[in-house]
Order: sequence, then C-alpha cells, then structure tokens
Amino acid sequence: MKNDYGTGENKISIPPTLLFSLFGNHHDVRYTTTSDLKPGESLYLVGESKQELGASEISYMLSESGESDGIGGEVPRLPNPEKNLESYKALTKAIQSGIVRTAHDCSEGGIAVAIAEMCIGGRCGAAIDVDGPGEADLWGRLWGESLGRILVGVKQENRAEFLAAMKGQSLTYMGEVTDGDTLSVWDGDDLIIESNVEEMVMAWKGSLDMTGGVQ
Repeated sequence: MKNDYGTGENKISIPPTLLFSLFGNHHDVRYTTTSDLKPGESLYLVGESKQELGASEISYMLSESGESDGIGGEVPRLPNPEKNLESYKALTKAIQSGIVRTAHDCSEGGIAVAIAEMCIGGRCGAAIDVDGPGEADLWGRLWGESLGRILVGVKQENRAEFLAAMKGQSLTYMGEVTDGDTLSVWDGDDLIIESNVEEMVMAWKGSLDMTGGVQ
C-alpha cells in the first residue's frame, strides 16, 4: 500500500507498507472488543514484556536523530507460540462471555504507545504502572515490542470473573481508567510520563508536515 497527498512540490508520500487483510466468521458481533478506553475499567496486560528493543520504533527514532547507534539490541522472538495460543484462547472466551470490552495489541511503540492510543480513542485518562510485567528494564517495558501482548480493559465489577477466566495465563494488573484528562505512566513510585489527552489527540491528528515532503 502506498499513499500520496498533494502534488508537485507539496506532495507528501507515505513509505510503502505491506498490507495484510484478514477475514473470519464471528458468531455474535455483540461480544467483541474495541480499542478505546471506557470509564470505570481496570487495565491488564496479557503476555510478558522482555528486553526486546531491536528494530523497534523507538530505536529507529533515536537512530535517525543521531542519539544512538545500532538497531536497539535484541529483536522480538516467539520461542513458545503454544503458550501464546493458550492465552489467546482464554482471552477469546472471556471476550465472548461479555466480560472484556476493550483490547489493544502492543506492537509499534510498545505499551506506552498502545495506552496512549487507547486514551485517544476513548478521550479519557488513565493511570498505569509499568513496574513488574516481564524481565525488561524501564525502556523495554515502555517501548519494547515483545510479541503476543494485549492490553485489555475490564469493568471493575467483572474483575473477579476475568481473573478466573485467565487463571494460569501470563497476566499483570496495570492500572485504571480515570475520570481526568491525563495519561499518567508510573514506574513504581516514580512518575515517568504525564500527558494531556487532548494534546495527544492534537499531536496525532497534526503529525504530518504539510509544507512539503518526499518527491
């Protein structure tokens, strides 16, 4: 897939992207999830964060700006896909039972970008703590792109049922959706990121430089 905006000197070209389209049957569309946060949800991470910053968005950004060399270290690996499949099946059952309303994969940009996108989608704040899930350091927990991870939101009254459904799976409590308009990311007692949701929306909508681009 290749996108162009404008013509001539003002044309902006998005780099070509390999596009996958997936189709499947869904028995009841009432029992699905969306990625936008909803009020009153508790947030959990399905899967493990590892020290896998290799070829990540943050490593490319720092490399292009001249702030670092290399590709960021170890690239994401999937040594035990059967373990991930078990988690996916358990999560699918929880979704189909109606106790999970929100889910977002952790891919480009890792957990930090995933939770930001969820706040943008729901236009609401959240407070999460990245201290704990997996073996990675702070950079790896924030920006690493370890495979098989999903951030999910569960109504507070459904937490016990959700935990029972996910028993035996890799699951970490991350935090809560808040009544405010700020995304707060903590590492234990240390506040690492604090960002206004509307400012994130503006940055997301206005990220392209409209003065010109690649010809």
